[in-house]
Amino acid sequence: MKKIRLDRLLILGAFIILTVVIVLEQKPFTKELIDEDILALRVAAYGNYKVNEFFNEAIDEYLELNPKIKVVYHVAPIPIEARYFQDTGFVPGYEHRLLAEFSSGDPPDSFYIPKERGLLWYENGAFIELNEYLDMPKAIDSKNAIYGIPVGVGFAGIASKTQNPAESFRLLKFLGDYWEEYQIKFEEAVRKETEKITLPGSGLDGTVEEFMLIWNQVALTMNRDDLFLIPRPLDEVGRFGTSLRTPDDYNYLVISIMSYDSGHTISNVGISFKNKVATQSKYLKNFTDCVEILLKTIDPVAREMGTAEILKGLGADIDRFNLDFFYMTGFYHHNDIQYNTRGPNPDNEHSEYNISVSKPEEKFMWHRSYRTNVVIPESNFPKENHWRLN
Repeated sequence: MKKIRLDRLLILGAFIILTVVIVLEQKPFTKELIDEDILALRVAAYGNYKVNEFFNEAIDEYLELNPKIKVVYHVAPIPIEARYFQDTGFVPGYEHRLLAEFSSGDPPDSFYIPKERGLLWYENGAFIELNEYLDMPKAIDSKNAIYGIPVGVGFAGIASKTQNPAESFRLLKFLGDYWEEYQIKFEEAVRKETEKITLPGSGLDGTVEEFMLIWNQVALTMNRDDLFLIPRPLDEVGRFGTSLRTPDDYNYLVISIMSYDSGHTISNVGISFKNKVATQSKYLKNFTDCVEILLKTIDPVAREMGTAEILKGLGADIDRFNLDFFYMTGFYHHNDIQYNTRGPNPDNEHSEYNISVSKPEEKFMWHRSYRTNVVIPESNFPKENHWRLN
């Protein structure tokens, strides 16, 4: 067995981790139970309380099928240190704990890790190869090795020191398969909840879930329920939202809600739109409607009076449609909300139009204007005005 190189995995830092432990019993079905009445499995994961909700429901279902296997799982919450995750991919506290458990010789049987860091853990001996469990040929190198299973947007593998690899795989496979059913039910519940709520104040003042519910309510009034935001229980740490794709799977629009305390408060919200599709009417309309939904979600006055005043304040020409004002620098402040925009690099079709909003701690007196040296590229936008101003 490959030696686990903890020194290569360890990143300095300290973090006190809270742990939620839930013990459920399930039925044995592997050879490990020949001499044991109960097989105990441990699973480690990270995320917000939605991850706990997913595990609760999924393992309740698993319990009905397997009542004599004990499953202990720990979900590590990700608080403000999630900002570090955004920069490095390293999950603070959670990975420190995993490293400590590997060092002591008692890691969980299976554990979640950011997908971009999975190869590092595998190459250092922490994950086993899963090819044999997937009826695939044994890998000749790490490029051909399967060492993790996707669960929603999460990623999990089996620890190299587990005594129960087959049963651990069965459990992870079940969780992955169960995700699809769970997500459908979750989306239905969100839609029903959206229809019941009344619109409160600014969406920036509440939780990420409350922001999404307000967004969805606004989208519903515009007959754009196709632009709903659905909270994902296994969202990327610190980042919530969704993306829109073309039929050929090109990711052309992203709505990002940033939170550094597991969704309890919102740091900022942004919408980015790829320059590559900016002149295509269908995708452009989705972008401008998303901008309108955003403005109405964060500003209750805009819900009543329309978005024209905000767009004018940002520098938009609401009579002759274009996106030139995205090239303006500086911040616009309106009703205690700070707005900022950024235009794409005209030589890079994958660069983006971007608008971001936040509740500023202090107002930057940097008024919006065009840089003296900026050259705004001519764009062949559709003739129709895509701004909804009411």
